[in-house]
Amino acid sequence: MDETEKRSAGGQSPGKGASLLPGFLALSSSNLVRTSAGFMFWVFVARLAPPAAVGVSGAVIATVALLSRFTSLGLGSFLMAELPKLPHAAARQVFRLSTTVLLTITVSAGLLWWGGVLLIGPDGGSSVSASVGSIGVALLFVATLVLTSISSVWDYGALGINRSSAQVTRNLIASFGRFPILLLWPTVVGDVDAVAVLTSWVAPIAVSTIVFAFQTDLASGMRSAPRRGRELLLLHWRTSLGHYFLDVSLAAGPLLVPVVAAAILAPTDNGFFTVAWMAASVVFVVPFALATSLFASSAAGGGAAFLRSSRRVLPAGLALGALGCVGTWVAGSLLFSVFGEDYVEESLPLTSVLVLAVLWMVVKDLMLDWYRLERRFTLATSVALAATLMDVVGALLGGLLIGGGMGVTVGWVAASGAQALVATPLILDYLRKVASAPAPPSDHPAEPLG
Repeated sequence: MDETEKRSAGGQSPGKGASLLPGFLALSSSNLVRTSAGFMFWVFVARLAPPAAVGVSGAVIATVALLSRFTSLGLGSFLMAELPKLPHAAARQVFRLSTTVLLTITVSAGLLWWGGVLLIGPDGGSSVSASVGSIGVALLFVATLVLTSISSVWDYGALGINRSSAQVTRNLIASFGRFPILLLWPTVVGDVDAVAVLTSWVAPIAVSTIVFAFQTDLASGMRSAPRRGRELLLLHWRTSLGHYFLDVSLAAGPLLVPVVAAAILAPTDNGFFTVAWMAASVVFVVPFALATSLFASSAAGGGAAFLRSSRRVLPAGLALGALGCVGTWVAGSLLFSVFGEDYVEESLPLTSVLVLAVLWMVVKDLMLDWYRLERRFTLATSVALAATLMDVVGALLGGLLIGGGMGVTVGWVAASGAQALVATPLILDYLRKVASAPAPPSDHPAEPLG
């Protein structure tokens, strides 16, 4: 589950404190499963497939991550917030109608993207161009987009109908079902190429959605009139758009950079960048996790509670981010050796530079979540959009002027530094507010870290 939807979900006040724990454990365990399984999957891919195949499949998955964020329309947060208020039959009607809307949008978006790249030219030499050059890869791209979007929204819907165990099971199947297909492919089919990688990635997602549908009894009441579900969907859908636009703005930068890399790098170079970005993303989890947990724990207390806890969370986040950088520089060779010597030579230098951006991420994510709690959506969205624009321009200029994966890397990290410089007045205001935040009453304990 992407982190920005978690933040949006964190703003919802549960009706009962006890009901929060199952959802929290489900989300946390699912995130841990996906992270660890994803890392292992790419290790096997790097060992079994040539870097060009890694680059093409990485371009497809990065594009899917981006498009699924834009096509979700905030339906995940909507289902989690609204389904608990509905009776069993009505909840499933809304669930199914949301899925129908999402299916229509994602299929259309996938076909439009495919057609657009074909129109521009499939022989451009980039990883994105290569992803539509093969009909097999192109069809797998559309299938991956549809199933990724639906399964992500369904995970949140499971919490809304109090079936958190169903999304845990779905994530286990989707994450670990890839390995048998990938490992058996050379014996049963032949060489591991982009089609093999993407088939291994998407087939278990399809199986997991079938299992999920049975576990949650989605077919229940299908013959009942959907009018009530349509009314509820139309009534509440608009209320999620404000959070949706901010969520998209926050997530767009990290999602767009790999797509920019895929658009300007040849498949082999993008293969090395894909692995480098994946490794750096482990370090980038720190600001997302801290901001999300602090937002959730401070939601009831508002901006003042957030600022009080920021006194501990901000230094802790910067320290953990710095530790991640040092750990990458010290142990990077050992880490990347599991991918192969080529990745030690080509991907490790990229990751060593990419991780520097984590320090700005820590400050930016905390500051923007404080704006969200203060209901300063216009300011938060403006800052997030400006940061995204600078991310894209920096990565694009670096790739075109310097060249290669290192050019994209240096351009993006330089853009992060420029964002921090431009936002200095906002950062200083945030730090002053943190320093002057009143201490909590002595008879109440301070807010927990997460």
